[in-house]
Amino acid sequence: MELRRFNEQGIAMDIVVRSVTGSEIQKIIPELAGLRLKIFRNFPDLYFGDADYEARHLSDYARHDKSMCVIAED
Repeated sequence: MELRRFNEQGIAMDIVVRSVTGSEIQKIIPELAGLRLKIFRNFPDLYFGDADYEARHLSDYARHDKSMCVIAED
């Protein structure tokens, strides 16, 4: 799926939305773990993790045969 949005300068930017399922999730875990760490770094009083913990945590979800991850990229 492709969506269009406009940035602050009024320039159109495409957003690609895709889903990843099952074993394909394992391939993107390093990126997902990095993103989670980057986001949660803003909330150190609520969460403090590392890449290894995040990879293990996300792998738990990826192991389920009905798992799905929805990704939106610009």
